[in-house]
Amino acid sequence: MWFVEYLGDRVGNITTAGHITEFPLASVARPGNITAGPDGHLWFTETTWGIIGRITTKGAITEFPLPRPVSTPQRGPAGITAGPDGAIWFTEADTDVIGRITLSGFISEFPLAKSKGGSRPSTIVSASDGNLWFLEADAASLGRITPASLITAYPIPKSPCYPGDMTIGADGALWFTDTEGAFIGRRALTTRSIEA
Repeated sequence: MWFVEYLGDRVGNITTAGHITEFPLASVARPGNITAGPDGHLWFTETTWGIIGRITTKGAITEFPLPRPVSTPQRGPAGITAGPDGAIWFTEADTDVIGRITLSGFISEFPLAKSKGGSRPSTIVSASDGNLWFLEADAASLGRITPASLITAYPIPKSPCYPGDMTIGADGALWFTDTEGAFIGRRALTTRSIEA
């Protein structure tokens, strides 16, 4: 099992027997999330410096800076997941952007629609419908981006609302938490309605 240490500025792994190995990053990197890539490596976000990192199972680290500096510390790239197109997809909380990086390190960015107060995308997951879904914390919505970069937003019909984390459930639906209204939300991929 691989994990990131946000305050420890490390990427680590733990065996089923409990043996832990850690790999240090640059100082104050603040790694946010990690995912397994289709290339057999692990990919992670570095929130402070605006970097997408890749680590081999042997611990060799490669870093890919985003095309511009992060404007606010600790609001750089956030969520990350392997996409259905063989690339890695991530969210950029500071600039309201969904990003895509190829396995060779080429980065593309897709701006989200401007809304009052911004978007602040966080978690992103790859779903069985062949699309990527993400939460927009400041916009209180659930977003979808296709591999062809078509973006659609679905407002969460509950107030107050500040969505926090999301996963794919055993039923194939999107399940997400809310930190403001204290509820669990669900959206089936076959419908447009969101239950909260």
